[in-house]
Amino acid sequence: MVEAKGNEKVAIAELEARNKPTSKTLYNVRMAKAQAVYGLSKERCDDLSGNPKDVCVKEAEALQTQRNADAEAQYKTSAANETAGEKSAEAGMEA
Repeated sequence: MVEAKGNEKVAIAELEARNKPTSKTLYNVRMAKAQAVYGLSKERCDDLSGNPKDVCVKEAEALQTQRNADAEAQYKTSAANETAGEKSAEAGMEA
């Protein structure tokens, strides 16, 4: 069930990104994928108990944090590149 919901959210985000390819929609795709993986990882951890479960949950949280940071970095880089491209185009028109 968790996997199906995650796949649905990813599919919706990818569809939106195809229809309107911006850095924000691509960021949303990355975040949806990160959330889907995290949800599935936590669900798999529920099968465990005791210390192995605690370790599994911590690993899932660490992976989620890493994926979120990667998505943020890529979004900020894309946004900066878009801004730089716009300013370059404006400068070219002025010249």
